[in-house]
Amino acid sequence: MSYSDEEDGAVTRPIVINPDDVPPARVGTPIPHGPTPAAVVGTVLAVLLLVVGLAFAAWQVGDDAPKPAPTPTLNAVTPVDEEVLQWREMPVPGWDAALDRLWLACEEGQLQACDELAAEAPQKSAYRGFAETCGGRRSPSGERCG
Repeated sequence: MSYSDEEDGAVTRPIVINPDDVPPARVGTPIPHGPTPAAVVGTVLAVLLLVVGLAFAAWQVGDDAPKPAPTPTLNAVTPVDEEVLQWREMPVPGWDAALDRLWLACEEGQLQACDELAAEAPQKSAYRGFAETCGGRRSPSGERCG
């Protein structure tokens, strides 16, 4: 049997492979093939995504632990005796509007107002006594409140 090339009409013979010419290791052995580069990249990305997801989940679960409430820290306060506390309960004297405003500001915790009240109030007045205790917050010491 012969084959002809259509273009030039030349006669060619069919290619015949002799099994004796093929090395024995190749006969019947499948061609080795590994994972494709796309499969390797996909696997690496999937593992990386899984690790990041687990780390994030662990971080979120760790955040759910109750946190202790912060301990309020105010200025160091020394114990105050009952005589000083009377100033906290005393009503505003009411005979001087400017001193009354300072009294109320001092009572609300504006310590600078306590200092101003002590400076402007008459000696031995309720205004002065209230201001010298920083609005009933400490014993009179002669020191400034603010």
